[in-house]
Amino acid sequence: MDGRRPRPWDATQQPTSNPFTLRRPEKKPYILSVSERETLLLEKRELESSLRESDEWGKGTRASVDKAYIKRQIDKIDGALFEGRARQISSGNKDKVRQMADELAIQIQIGMPTYDEMWAPEKHPGAVRKQHMWEKKNAKKIERWKFLRRQMEPEDPTISNVELLRQK
Repeated sequence: MDGRRPRPWDATQQPTSNPFTLRRPEKKPYILSVSERETLLLEKRELESSLRESDEWGKGTRASVDKAYIKRQIDKIDGALFEGRARQISSGNKDKVRQMADELAIQIQIGMPTYDEMWAPEKHPGAVRKQHMWEKKNAKKIERWKFLRRQMEPEDPTISNVELLRQK
């Protein structure tokens, strides 16, 4: 170098690693809830019906429909439905998954505001703050618990409701 301080944009310097490189976050496994699945299926049916209707209406006019775009949207929905499905669990692993979910439920219940505190927070000063702090502290455990519960019973819409753990 010629005695000057190297600049980050200096072409003569080869960076060992680019700190500004965007890294794609790893995909976490996620199982769709019943309502999420139904919403995606409803959207898919609407797209398919508009695709069928495009054959009858708007041919050769300015109002023609972009069929390729609609087909891409349908493919995206199919991919989301495929990725969000619950995988089959063997009976031996089902017991392990249930045990893990039960252990997480016990850990999640520690410090969880009671039903009475949340039903009438005006009678319990600090209940809302306590709930927010509890949610922040247990966010990863709750996410994991929901995943395990949805994996065990994918057709039950209330299976991953954290309110089931709240004590009276």
